[in-house]
Amino acid sequence: MKNLDVERARLLSVARRSSLDHLMAQRGMRELASMLNGALRPLDISAAQFCLLSLLYRNEAPTSKELAREMQAETAVVSAQLSILARRALVTGVSGDGKKRGRRLKLTPFGTSVLFDAIPLWLNASNEAALAISTSQLRRLRSLARVSASFRSMDSHESEAFDPPRHNTEAAAFY
Repeated sequence: MKNLDVERARLLSVARRSSLDHLMAQRGMRELASMLNGALRPLDISAAQFCLLSLLYRNEAPTSKELAREMQAETAVVSAQLSILARRALVTGVSGDGKKRGRRLKLTPFGTSVLFDAIPLWLNASNEAALAISTSQLRRLRSLARVSASFRSMDSHESEAFDPPRHNTEAAAFY
Protein backbone atom coordinates (compact mmCIF):
# COMPACT_ATOMS: atom_id res chain seq x y z
CA MET A 1 0.00 0.00 0.00
CA LYS A 2 2.84 2.38 0.86
CA ASN A 3 4.52 1.80 -2.53
CA LEU A 4 1.27 2.74 -4.28
CA ASP A 5 1.14 6.04 -2.36
CA VAL A 6 4.78 6.80 -3.21
CA GLU A 7 4.12 6.04 -6.89
CA ARG A 8 1.01 8.23 -6.91
CA ALA A 9 2.95 11.08 -5.30
CA ARG A 10 5.69 10.72 -7.93
CA LEU A 11 3.16 10.72 -10.76
CA LEU A 12 1.40 13.74 -9.27
CA SER A 13 4.71 15.59 -9.08
CA VAL A 14 5.45 14.84 -12.74
CA ALA A 15 1.91 15.83 -13.77
CA ARG A 16 2.10 19.04 -11.73
CA ARG A 17 5.37 20.14 -13.39
CA SER A 18 4.08 19.17 -16.81
CA SER A 19 0.77 21.00 -16.37
CA LEU A 20 2.56 24.17 -15.24
CA ASP A 21 4.88 23.98 -18.25
CA HIS A 22 1.88 23.64 -20.57
CA LEU A 23 0.01 26.46 -18.85
CA MET A 24 3.00 28.80 -19.11
CA ALA A 25 3.54 27.95 -22.78
CA GLN A 26 -0.14 28.59 -23.49
CA ARG A 27 -0.01 31.89 -21.61
CA GLY A 28 3.11 32.94 -23.52
CA MET A 29 1.51 32.14 -26.88
CA ARG A 30 -1.64 34.09 -25.92
CA GLU A 31 0.41 37.11 -24.85
CA LEU A 32 2.43 37.03 -28.06
CA ALA A 33 -0.75 36.77 -30.14
CA SER A 34 -2.29 39.64 -28.19
CA MET A 35 0.75 41.83 -28.82
CA LEU A 36 0.76 41.06 -32.55
CA ASN A 37 -3.02 41.56 -32.83
CA GLY A 38 -2.68 44.89 -31.02
CA ALA A 39 -0.07 46.08 -33.49
CA LEU A 40 -2.37 45.30 -36.42
CA ARG A 41 -5.51 46.75 -34.82
CA PRO A 42 -5.22 50.10 -36.68
CA LEU A 43 -5.77 48.17 -39.93
CA ASP A 44 -8.59 46.11 -38.43
CA ILE A 45 -6.89 42.76 -39.11
CA SER A 46 -5.60 40.07 -36.77
CA ALA A 47 -2.24 38.29 -36.84
CA ALA A 48 -3.92 35.23 -38.39
CA GLN A 49 -5.49 37.42 -41.08
CA PHE A 50 -2.13 39.07 -41.78
CA CYS A 51 -0.64 35.61 -42.19
CA LEU A 52 -3.39 34.71 -44.67
CA LEU A 53 -2.91 37.92 -46.62
CA SER A 54 0.83 37.34 -46.83
CA LEU A 55 0.29 33.72 -47.95
CA LEU A 56 -2.12 34.89 -50.65
CA TYR A 57 0.43 37.29 -52.14
CA ARG A 58 1.70 34.91 -54.84
CA ASN A 59 1.24 34.12 -58.50
CA GLU A 60 -0.61 30.81 -58.04
CA ALA A 61 -3.97 31.30 -56.28
CA PRO A 62 -4.41 28.61 -53.56
CA THR A 63 -7.57 27.00 -52.17
CA SER A 64 -8.57 27.39 -48.54
CA LYS A 65 -7.61 23.75 -47.99
CA GLU A 66 -4.10 24.41 -49.32
CA LEU A 67 -3.78 27.47 -47.07
CA ALA A 68 -4.94 25.46 -44.07
CA ARG A 69 -2.33 22.80 -44.79
CA GLU A 70 0.37 25.45 -45.14
CA MET A 71 -0.71 27.09 -41.87
CA GLN A 72 -1.12 23.73 -40.15
CA ALA A 73 -4.63 24.74 -39.16
CA GLU A 74 -8.09 23.30 -39.60
CA THR A 75 -9.81 24.21 -42.86
CA ALA A 76 -12.89 25.48 -40.99
CA VAL A 77 -10.78 27.94 -38.97
CA VAL A 78 -9.01 29.23 -42.08
CA SER A 79 -12.33 29.48 -43.96
CA ALA A 80 -13.83 31.54 -41.14
CA GLN A 81 -10.93 34.01 -41.30
CA LEU A 82 -11.14 34.12 -45.10
CA SER A 83 -14.86 34.93 -44.87
CA ILE A 84 -14.04 37.95 -42.72
CA LEU A 85 -11.41 39.08 -45.22
CA ALA A 86 -13.82 38.55 -48.12
CA ARG A 87 -16.54 40.64 -46.40
CA ARG A 88 -13.99 43.43 -46.10
CA ALA A 89 -13.15 43.03 -49.83
CA LEU A 90 -9.53 42.07 -49.07
CA VAL A 91 -9.81 38.61 -50.65
CA THR A 92 -11.84 37.23 -53.52
CA GLY A 93 -12.53 33.77 -54.81
CA VAL A 94 -12.06 32.73 -58.42
CA SER A 95 -12.98 29.49 -60.15
CA GLY A 96 -10.14 27.08 -60.71
CA ASP A 97 -9.18 26.31 -64.29
CA GLY A 98 -9.85 22.90 -65.85
CA LYS A 99 -7.08 20.93 -64.17
CA LYS A 100 -7.19 22.73 -60.84
CA ARG A 101 -10.62 22.30 -59.35
CA GLY A 102 -11.99 24.23 -56.44
CA ARG A 103 -12.39 27.86 -55.55
CA ARG A 104 -9.06 29.65 -55.71
CA LEU A 105 -8.38 32.67 -53.52
CA LYS A 106 -6.50 35.83 -54.32
CA LEU A 107 -5.93 39.27 -52.89
CA THR A 108 -7.93 42.19 -54.17
CA PRO A 109 -6.05 45.43 -54.87
CA PHE A 110 -7.41 46.71 -51.54
CA GLY A 111 -6.17 43.52 -49.84
CA THR A 112 -2.70 44.04 -51.32
CA SER A 113 -2.72 47.63 -50.06
CA VAL A 114 -3.71 46.54 -46.53
CA LEU A 115 -1.02 43.82 -46.60
CA PHE A 116 1.71 46.31 -47.48
CA ASP A 117 0.42 48.82 -44.90
CA ALA A 118 0.56 46.03 -42.30
CA ILE A 119 4.14 44.95 -43.00
CA PRO A 120 5.87 47.78 -41.06
CA LEU A 121 3.44 47.31 -38.14
CA TRP A 122 4.11 43.57 -38.16
CA LEU A 123 7.90 43.96 -38.36
CA ASN A 124 7.91 46.49 -35.53
CA ALA A 125 5.80 44.20 -33.30
CA SER A 126 7.92 41.23 -34.31
CA ASN A 127 11.08 43.11 -33.32
CA GLU A 128 9.51 44.03 -29.97
CA ALA A 129 8.62 40.37 -29.45
CA ALA A 130 12.19 39.39 -30.27
CA LEU A 131 13.41 41.68 -27.48
CA ALA A 132 11.11 39.95 -25.00
CA ILE A 133 11.36 36.42 -26.37
CA SER A 134 14.54 34.79 -27.61
CA THR A 135 14.72 33.20 -31.04
CA SER A 136 15.04 29.77 -29.45
CA GLN A 137 11.89 30.39 -27.38
CA LEU A 138 10.02 31.45 -30.53
CA ARG A 139 11.18 28.24 -32.22
CA ARG A 140 9.91 26.25 -29.24
CA LEU A 141 6.53 27.97 -29.46
CA ARG A 142 6.39 27.13 -33.15
CA SER A 143 7.27 23.53 -32.29
CA LEU A 144 4.43 23.48 -29.77
CA ALA A 145 2.06 24.73 -32.44
CA ARG A 146 3.18 21.91 -34.75
CA VAL A 147 2.63 19.37 -31.98
CA SER A 148 -0.82 20.82 -31.43
CA ALA A 149 -1.58 20.51 -35.15
CA SER A 150 -0.44 16.89 -35.16
CA PHE A 151 -2.68 16.15 -32.16
CA ARG A 152 -5.64 17.71 -33.97
CA SER A 153 -4.83 15.59 -37.00
CA MET A 154 -4.63 12.46 -34.85
CA ASP A 155 -7.92 13.34 -33.18
CA SER A 156 -9.72 13.78 -36.48
CA HIS A 157 -8.35 10.55 -37.99
CA GLU A 158 -8.17 8.26 -34.99
CA SER A 159 -10.73 9.52 -32.48
CA GLU A 160 -12.73 6.31 -32.56
CA ALA A 161 -9.68 4.06 -32.36
CA PHE A 162 -7.87 5.96 -29.60
CA ASP A 163 -8.94 5.02 -26.09
CA PRO A 164 -6.25 5.97 -23.57
CA PRO A 165 -5.78 3.57 -20.65
CA ARG A 166 -7.24 4.65 -17.32
CA HIS A 167 -5.59 4.25 -13.91
CA ASN A 168 -2.59 2.51 -15.41
CA THR A 169 0.59 3.76 -13.78
CA GLU A 170 2.79 2.79 -16.73
CA ALA A 171 0.55 4.71 -19.13
CA ALA A 172 0.34 7.64 -16.69
CA ALA A 173 4.13 7.87 -16.64
CA PHE A 174 4.11 8.05 -20.45
CA TYR A 175 1.54 10.83 -20.64
